[in-house]
Amino acid sequence: MSKKIKTSLRLFTGLAISGILLYLCFRNIKFDKEFFNDIRFNYLYLIPVILSLFLVMLIRAYRLKVIFSPIQKLSYRQTISYNCIGYMFIYLLPLRLGELIIPTLIKKDTSLPISSSIAVIFIERMIDFITLLCILLYVFINMLLPKWLLRSGLMFAIIIIVTILFFAFCYFNSPIIKQIIQKILPGKVNLRLLNILKRFKQSLMIIKNPYLVIYLFLISFIVWLSSSVSIFFIFQLAGLRLPFFAAVALMVINSFGVSIPAGPAMIGTFQYSCIIALSLFSIDKNDSFIFANLYYILGIGLTIILGVFFSSLTSFSIREYLSERKLQNPE
Repeated sequence: MSKKIKTSLRLFTGLAISGILLYLCFRNIKFDKEFFNDIRFNYLYLIPVILSLFLVMLIRAYRLKVIFSPIQKLSYRQTISYNCIGYMFIYLLPLRLGELIIPTLIKKDTSLPISSSIAVIFIERMIDFITLLCILLYVFINMLLPKWLLRSGLMFAIIIIVTILFFAFCYFNSPIIKQIIQKILPGKVNLRLLNILKRFKQSLMIIKNPYLVIYLFLISFIVWLSSSVSIFFIFQLAGLRLPFFAAVALMVINSFGVSIPAGPAMIGTFQYSCIIALSLFSIDKNDSFIFANLYYILGIGLTIILGVFFSSLTSFSIREYLSERKLQNPE
């Protein structure tokens, strides 16, 4: 099967998932006079919402600076720029194809290979998922969660544990992995793969410092706590009188929901996960629908504005990025 067909199938699958979830979001919602009369926003909360969302971006940028510090010194201004542009494309491109934007940007400004940056970003994502699973456990202890969410959390936990064990095995048994690759793969392919694994192993050296790992987990906890604060302020903006715990629960459910590869801009997965989360607190579907789209517009809108702003300050071009990807991965 050619690469174009595989990409088309993945894109179709993502769009299908988004379409089904959008249908479930719109089902049983009547856009009549009553629906529009129910929309009453407390605009005084708009300022704390924007400030808290911006704070999340700043903390993420600081974490990126810290996590890269053992292998590459980056300025705080650089990491803010990388994160804003990177997250903009993570939101805009389907199937989370934007995940490779940050490594590409780092390569443009430094001598660090993309494979090394991918390894570091991979560790950052693992730390994020482990932190989220810990918060999910806290939510589970304090309220009755639907079975599908618990199964999803368990599935993510198993994937993370297996992934960590696999990379730990590769890290501590690199001579064995090297011999296996040399035996089963042809010359050019095994040389390229061995070079990638060598850089990947060098990047994984950051886990040798337990204090750094603990510090990164602490920063990640602050990131997700700040995200919950943003959601709590959006509750107030939308006129929903819910406790802070509801914001934490929604943040966890939404984070797992949008991790599903779907269509561009996370449309469908974002809204549906918000509606599901609010249903646990007996919020009417109309109110949930209004909140979900308000949160979507504010969260993704601010990210895109910042991404466009920082893109204008750099020489980064999405066309150039896609062209490079095509050259690196010919059919």
